[in-house]
Amino acid sequence: MNTPDDNSGSLNRALAHEIISASGAQSADNVTIAGIEHLEVMIEFIRRGFSHVLCRSADRGPHMGVPPTDILIAPNVKSEAVLRDVVTRLGYDLRPRGILLIACAYAYSSLNEQRVRRLLMESGFTAVERITVRGDMGTIWCAHKQAASMPRAA
Repeated sequence: MNTPDDNSGSLNRALAHEIISASGAQSADNVTIAGIEHLEVMIEFIRRGFSHVLCRSADRGPHMGVPPTDILIAPNVKSEAVLRDVVTRLGYDLRPRGILLIACAYAYSSLNEQRVRRLLMESGFTAVERITVRGDMGTIWCAHKQAASMPRAA
């Protein structure tokens, strides 16, 4: 018999698998998961051999004095306001050319593709790719943070 926890665990395993596949994440990457309510996703990454994984609240960013994040994951994004908070507050922690992954379940999200693309491009992200996945996960968007402007030689 499946319990709600079994279903949640299956969903978190599937989400971790899809995110790792979409991002090309390696176990040595610094991974940040937006939101403190996604501990199960963090545990799944640790089970898969990732040693630099943490959860951070977008309410308390940007974070100074921490190593840059290679991959920023925003699971279960339900609105443009939540996405904007993640991008503006935690996006600063993402290294240039770092990867942002946004997961939205169809039934629970008020986001549409055009608005997501516009917000990400306005926030300095490129190569926005929409990935439709199976089951309750809905859609994952993958974007790369633009490289920092290089100073010009005099």
